[in-house]
Amino acid sequence: SILCGIKSLPALIAGRLLIGLAMSLLGLNLPAYFREIPPPNLRGAIGGFHQLQFGIGTTVAFTLSLGLPEPTEANRDNDYWRLMFWFTALLAVIQLIGYFTVFRFDTPKSLWQHGKHEEAERVLKKLQTDDEVQVSLNSLRIVEKEVSKLGFKDLKLKENYHPVLIGFGVILAMNFGGISSIFMYSTDLFASVDSEGSNKDQVMATFLYVGITNLLACIMGFILGAKIRRRVMFMLGFGGCTLAGFTISLADTIDASWMVKVGVLIFIIAFEVGGGSLMWTYCAEIMEPEFLVGPRLCHWVTLFINGLIIIMMFNSLGISTTFLIFAIVNIIAAWFTIRLLPETRGLTSEQIKDLFKPAREPVAKADIV
Repeated sequence: SILCGIKSLPALIAGRLLIGLAMSLLGLNLPAYFREIPPPNLRGAIGGFHQLQFGIGTTVAFTLSLGLPEPTEANRDNDYWRLMFWFTALLAVIQLIGYFTVFRFDTPKSLWQHGKHEEAERVLKKLQTDDEVQVSLNSLRIVEKEVSKLGFKDLKLKENYHPVLIGFGVILAMNFGGISSIFMYSTDLFASVDSEGSNKDQVMATFLYVGITNLLACIMGFILGAKIRRRVMFMLGFGGCTLAGFTISLADTIDASWMVKVGVLIFIIAFEVGGGSLMWTYCAEIMEPEFLVGPRLCHWVTLFINGLIIIMMFNSLGISTTFLIFAIVNIIAAWFTIRLLPETRGLTSEQIKDLFKPAREPVAKADIV
């Protein structure tokens, strides 16, 4: 609501800070729900659905922006842009109503720790079969016996710090792989290869190539998240982003605008079908919720860094060299996936935890549907 009626720069900054704080708090809680409520065979699809909502939001934002008058010298002081924030405020009110009515429940682990065992069982039954509920309840009983609440002192254990380090690696690989350059500066990227188009044409190109493609790719990621192994999806994503980076780099070198557009399409599809739909699901699977604050902070810091340096890379190094660097980063990320990422699809939380223990017995995989 602050952004809907701002009259000064400090108010704009305050509104943006509040949005950032809200997104951070949501980001810390959502992975816990991904980890605890769905059965193992549905976790990938749930994570993909979360990313799909971002795709829908991006497409809606582009659509709304296309309906607003283009800024000119004559109407530069108009308030049409406030409509975007009014729409966001309306959605926030709807979400609040849903939270206090339909979705008023905590995570099963939190409920169990507070002695609300029957309520924890009811929450689990929303997505799990009776047999799966019993497996989840047994896991909660084991966790309750082992430790009531984890803290930073517990990071000295390999079973805790190892997955956290992998989580940091996944976030760094995803965010420094170049996707931010597509979502933040796609209009500038298209303008560099189509200088004859007007600003309105560039916005339309951004909508068509980024908004719609991103939405369709998110749908693909949602469908494949429940069918393909985690490591395979990460490899598809990093491999596709590598191909896209080389394509855009070569296209800028030989001045082939159509190749830039193809490269952007490949980049978006590879990201959303690969790690984009799995990033937070995978982090939630391998680490305890108490330790997710580190990778989440890393996520926001790297996005902030991207916002500062990508435009400087474009201006100083050029598009060709910049995307060549992104391609190399994705090759390193693919190596990281092959060497260090364990497979988690179809495993229960206890089985995944056993993967990181120094000495363990072989773990029998759960049935993969």
